[in-house]
Amino acid sequence: MNEKYYIINKDALPAVYEKVVFVKKLLYTGKCKTVNDAVKQAGISRSAFYKYKDDVSVYVEKNDRFILSLNLILSDQKGLLSGLLTLLSSYGASILTINQNIPFDDIAPVSVSLTTHDLTCTTEELINIISQVDGILKVDVIGKS
Repeated sequence: MNEKYYIINKDALPAVYEKVVFVKKLLYTGKCKTVNDAVKQAGISRSAFYKYKDDVSVYVEKNDRFILSLNLILSDQKGLLSGLLTLLSSYGASILTINQNIPFDDIAPVSVSLTTHDLTCTTEELINIISQVDGILKVDVIGKS
């Protein structure tokens, strides 16, 4: 079967489609444990949910979900990683993963992956800002997707 997909403004669709997406989110996030609870909260029937659940999802443009992966070398200073995460958040970055290795010779290797769709600056500006933080010795971009 040759499936075709269309991108349609949600305002042009029946409300049931948006409610199906809402039910899926309630279930995925654990805010509702059962389909019964989720459909009640969304105001649709179980049959409507099951009819459309495999065919309706939110479209996210690739540019809206840009992922930046960084390798950093930090001084082994108390609170430095916490401060870095706060800084990233203040510029709209959303942290996906953090991996901090055991410090050696007073340095701590850290890798961070983050989404940049809500950044209030460019990724280049963000990397420059991070590089200026006292205690951050090196910043390498290891991937952009």
